Amino acid sequence: MITHQLVLSERIRAILPEAKLEVVKLPDVPEISLCLLEDSCFRRPLTEQEVSAAWTHPPYWAFCWASGQAMARYLLDHPGDVSTKRVVDFGCGSGIAAIAAVKAGAKVIACDIDPDALQATKLNAELNSLLIIDGDERLQANPNSQLWDLVSEQEWRNTIVLCSDMNRIGKAECLLAADVLYDPQNLPLLDSFCEWSKSVLVADSRVRNFSHQDYQWEFEIQSITLPDLDELLMHRCVNFYRRVS
Repeated sequence: MITHQLVLSERIRAILPEAKLEVVKLPDVPEISLCLLEDSCFRRPLTEQEVSAAWTHPPYWAFCWASGQAMARYLLDHPGDVSTKRVVDFGCGSGIAAIAAVKAGAKVIACDIDPDALQATKLNAELNSLLIIDGDERLQANPNSQLWDLVSEQEWRNTIVLCSDMNRIGKAECLLAADVLYDPQNLPLLDSFCEWSKSVLVADSRVRNFSHQDYQWEFEIQSITLPDLDELLMHRCVNFYRRVS
């Protein structure tokens, strides 16, 4: 665990030299703790160089975004949505939704193309007494297999499987996506989600005009991003959408 935190601390300091990571118990989900960016680095304006570095290599994994915290709260309050199911946390970031899904009884693969996000998910899983399996290693050893087939039934208990390639996972029974639609260019992902799973739950606080024929709005949950970015109130309202077709 210490090694993972040291590696991530080096990553964040390469972007924000004065930044530090700290273990935080989430206000809306006190059952879960995460290693996140300290808010002290936001007490002064960022330099032009720091802003450039943050845009080039955005450390999304160092935050618990409002949608992720809201998704975790929902899963823990409604475990029947995911319990015993094969669940993928797409764009896992800090791993918050994956951790909550495991605690709710799901078999979970956390997927992210950012290796630092997978490292953060590994660290945060261990902080919450969960086990980790490196799915990429198993796929490399079994190039013609799908990841679901490479994990035995016994291995799923209290375990998160990490993967960097959605196309190697196979069909999920449920796909979770929290705060991944922040860029309009990401909206086509909604179609891809439907290819990867018949059941999709999207949590989003950024898209104001969410309109897609395969999804319907279900409910909203109020939450915040950690560290607190002093976001507009509208970004603290997390909307949930579910696939309907």
